[in-house]
Amino acid sequence: MKVLITGGCGYLGGYLVQYLNDRFSNQLDEIIIYDNLSRGDMAFLFGQNINDVKIKLWRNDILDRHNLIKATDGVDVVVHLAAKVTQPYTDVKLHPFEQVNNWGSANVADVLEESDVKKVIYLSSMTVYGTQENIINENSVPEPQTYYGMSKLKGEKHFQRIKDKEVIILRSANVYGYSPTMRIDSVFNRFMFEAHHNGRVNRVGDGSQSRAFISLQSFAKQVCHAIFNNLDQQLYNIADFNMSINEVLECYFKLFPDLEVITVEQNAKLKSLNVEIPSNLQKTLNLETPDVIENLNSFRNSFSF
Repeated sequence: MKVLITGGCGYLGGYLVQYLNDRFSNQLDEIIIYDNLSRGDMAFLFGQNINDVKIKLWRNDILDRHNLIKATDGVDVVVHLAAKVTQPYTDVKLHPFEQVNNWGSANVADVLEESDVKKVIYLSSMTVYGTQENIINENSVPEPQTYYGMSKLKGEKHFQRIKDKEVIILRSANVYGYSPTMRIDSVFNRFMFEAHHNGRVNRVGDGSQSRAFISLQSFAKQVCHAIFNNLDQQLYNIADFNMSINEVLECYFKLFPDLEVITVEQNAKLKSLNVEIPSNLQKTLNLETPDVIENLNSFRNSFSF
């Protein structure tokens, strides 16, 4: 099997490539990483051994139709991770999200529809649901409230129009954990960075707001299940648990007993978005809720100093 991963050098992509190499090398002929390296962080390309599977780096942009066509030649499965996700500008600059997440995804979908690729996996986000009072599931109506969420929902629609191929859409919760190409803007990762290096973290609001989260390992496990198996439906939410910011902080207090918390707008009650747990894909895989403290302790031990 030959797999192409757009955004394969990013936070999620780098971890997924390593996971595939470590656990599925006997089922893979080649992994093609299609990435424009726009983040400028090439840490994934150094310092670790990925030798079991043949890997090819195709440095180019998802808006480049000509190169996408060439890159997908002979590919069996495409996992589309490439996206503009950087916080906190999701409500400030519309253009990058439209350019990459909407029109870039439209270009990928167009190329795949005309290709011989058999299976397509599009990574979406639970931000397409916005914030809702009720526990959401795959039947909940999307109500995106940020440019990022809107652009990811548009991307979904481009992939849903692909015919005669197996198309899987995964709406992911907030991902946390160590990857060679780190993002520290998501709440779990930011708290870890601030706690480890500064001994204090910044909380916005009263901390009662809650979100759905998923570890990198669980994320990779569920994406790989979609790659190598036939699924019963097209759309899945992927998450491990729901947790309020205050509950997240309690986890960090166990690791950093002297941790200081600085609160901004301490009386503000921010909105939440919680997902039905276990999710349908969790049930299919019989996944247990991970030990958050164990995951965070492993994450903490990944720091160089």
